[in-house]
Amino acid sequence: MPIDEAGVIRLMDQTSSYWRELMRGSFDRTYAASRMRVGMVHERIGLAPQFYVAGLARQFGGILENLEQLEAPPLEAVDAILRAVFFDLTFVIDAYVEARAAALVQTDRFAAPLIAGLSTGIAIVDRRNRIEVVNQHLLDLVGISASVAHRMAVADALPFAGIVELVAAVRDSAASHDQFGNATISGVSILIR
Repeated sequence: MPIDEAGVIRLMDQTSSYWRELMRGSFDRTYAASRMRVGMVHERIGLAPQFYVAGLARQFGGILENLEQLEAPPLEAVDAILRAVFFDLTFVIDAYVEARAAALVQTDRFAAPLIAGLSTGIAIVDRRNRIEVVNQHLLDLVGISASVAHRMAVADALPFAGIVELVAAVRDSAASHDQFGNATISGVSILIR
């Protein structure tokens, strides 16, 4: 997902603000709500938790490198920062989980009843080639759970050669008619937005 220069500057400002807030150590409701927003936004835009955690670990590593340059790194400070980061992380990960669950419930309310009883495997794929909804037949076929499949890249979830190219071709064709596309591969139907 490419980000323009203004977006990069905004993200750098937000990251600086994050570390300032964390170092203040004021873990009140406002702080918790801001951390929850991070997880919810990241889930909505499709930034997987592992990328958030990896970025946080990289930033923390930079802090540790700076502390190592001191003659006697204050272990109490490292311990306090580490505890704050993990405490903070619990809010963000909880928000990821809650946002994912809410999306599953909302999507299931509309799509699941329509596709549940079909005897063929069905997946609904979003514009980023991520799975929104799958029926049980498809879950059984590929051996994954609905919660794992939700927002998973179609290429990772469905082990069919050429799946990404097929989805792209169908999406391009459907876009010219302003409608959903539909493709079938190895007995699995894929509805494409």
